[in-house]
Amino acid sequence: MLDATNRGCYGASMKKSRWKRYNEKSGLWIASSKPVFGYWFRFLKHAAQDRPNDVDWSAYEDWGGKDYILRTNQTDWWKSKWKTLFGYKEGETKPLYPLLHTKNHADGIRFALMVYEIKKDNEAKGVDISNWEIAKEIVRREQSKRNARGRADPSFDPSKWQFHIARYGVDEKMMKEDPAEFRKKKRTLQSHIGQYMRKADEHLDNVCKGIFP
Repeated sequence: MLDATNRGCYGASMKKSRWKRYNEKSGLWIASSKPVFGYWFRFLKHAAQDRPNDVDWSAYEDWGGKDYILRTNQTDWWKSKWKTLFGYKEGETKPLYPLLHTKNHADGIRFALMVYEIKKDNEAKGVDISNWEIAKEIVRREQSKRNARGRADPSFDPSKWQFHIARYGVDEKMMKEDPAEFRKKKRTLQSHIGQYMRKADEHLDNVCKGIFP
């Protein structure tokens, strides 16, 4: 869900230059990698849905308001708002809505958002999903893309990531070969999922106040 929403929503005209942050047609820069702003939008939408009384909408005057955020998808929002909200002329102007930090770990934010959305989707179905099952769901969503990247780039190893032990078949094999080591790595991964969930709550706290990440 995350990648499908992010992919393509920033437009082909975004020039592949310094950190892919420059739009040649408009002459505008953005302060961080483009997906980070999409994550801000997604967390704001979740805050509007899940913490409706906590969001300071006066901090989002130029975003279109609560109703606009709730009814608009990320693609349309970005196309309509990115220049006004985040674009700036290097050395001349500043973004209207600056990031709290410009050197952000986009993958960390993405996984925090993914964990939050998986848990939220399951709660909506009445399912109390465990951290281990969340990890396995992330593998189901991400592994095929990692495998495709590995086929395109021989230097990239699809198995080298923290969720490897949650892959189908890998967990069973490790459990048979070294149960103690598997349990140790499983506990570590479950702990990481908990950390992502806490980080998602921090991001929600921040977007309620008009700041990110």
